[in-house]
Amino acid sequence: ETELELADITDVSVSSQIREGYVEKAPISAVIVGSRFEGSFGIDLRGEIPRIGLEIQSSKVEVGTLLAQLGVVDGLNASAGGFDLDLELEGASTREILERSSLSVGIRDGAWSLRSPGAETGLTIRVPDAAIGAEPGEPIRLTIDGLIDRTPVRIEVSTDPLGTFAEPKEKLEMDVGVALAKADLKLTGAAPLPVRGDNLHFAMDLRGRRFSDFDELLNVDLPPVGPYRLQGGFGSQQSGYYVRDLRLTVGESNLTGRLDLKTAQRPPFLGVDLVARRIQLDDFDTGDWSATGEGGTSADEEGKTAAGQEDGTAAAGGRSLLSPEVMRSLDSKLTIGVDEVLSGRDHLGRGTLIASLQNGRFAVDPLVLDLPGGAVDVSFALEPGERDVSLDMSAKVDKLDYGILARRIDPK
Repeated sequence: ETELELADITDVSVSSQIREGYVEKAPISAVIVGSRFEGSFGIDLRGEIPRIGLEIQSSKVEVGTLLAQLGVVDGLNASAGGFDLDLELEGASTREILERSSLSVGIRDGAWSLRSPGAETGLTIRVPDAAIGAEPGEPIRLTIDGLIDRTPVRIEVSTDPLGTFAEPKEKLEMDVGVALAKADLKLTGAAPLPVRGDNLHFAMDLRGRRFSDFDELLNVDLPPVGPYRLQGGFGSQQSGYYVRDLRLTVGESNLTGRLDLKTAQRPPFLGVDLVARRIQLDDFDTGDWSATGEGGTSADEEGKTAAGQEDGTAAAGGRSLLSPEVMRSLDSKLTIGVDEVLSGRDHLGRGTLIASLQNGRFAVDPLVLDLPGGAVDVSFALEPGERDVSLDMSAKVDKLDYGILARRIDPK
């Protein structure tokens, strides 16, 4: 159902005079789902098709509550400091009105809190401006220009036309586009009604320039690896999120597999299983970047530093990837199997990596490379503390070509 219950509209006030089937700019006010709306309406009954125009405004609206009452979205935590609705209705029946009508909604000074399934805290998007528009026979479109802290984000959503709501709907076709941190995310699919954050299933396509472009947003110093592209079947459930039929492309390297992010447990758990026919280590070259936050600066960081010096602000930075705070914020397990590993022009043969992060302890057990005529089997564990670092390491090497290491350091 998409109709408001009668109890949700109260304190209605209308003043109008109908002259020869015509009402122009009659004042109206009402409380809808706890928010007061004021405006005007007009009615034209002089033609064969009745026409109604409605303009209303409100200074504060709980958008999530309103959409929940309409049966469109459940559990949305969103509000608006300013809300303007311009509605043009035309038709003699509910179906005809929805098929021939148009609407325009403007939202100002809003806030949208996104919470992962099972998570105690959420991510807040400040929304200085947002717009919803629909023309007869055209999809309903939502555009949000927002901020996550200081990071701009643009969200565009396209759904079914108004006319399709003439009958009870079980699902809502959706195309979602997100532009954030020099990355573009596209989600395409259908969501069951009412739309819930733990029951989404979309075809996903995420592409960006460098992983390090998310440093400021995540407050973590990520490696400057890219360009990258992540595709697959994205979904949400009560335990968290998943990506099936995952396809990860970094440079010329392509990996496939699956990803699971369980946000309902503490700390969250990330599981990634990947396989690849061929991996080129040059695609994952991080330059002077260091996971411990030590060493030189990457090209990305130099650009940020220069930009910061020009405008007088500090360069963007973040917590080191291997800092105790970051390592204790997430548990994870990564499994990668590769048929052929390349290091520049060197062929290293097959490779296997199993890595885990648990309770702030990072372990690789094992990292295996089947070299031509030999093999390397390495295991190590790293656990940073507040004042020192614990490191355990073992290696078994059979017929290692040291030239591979030398050329990895300097190809010449």
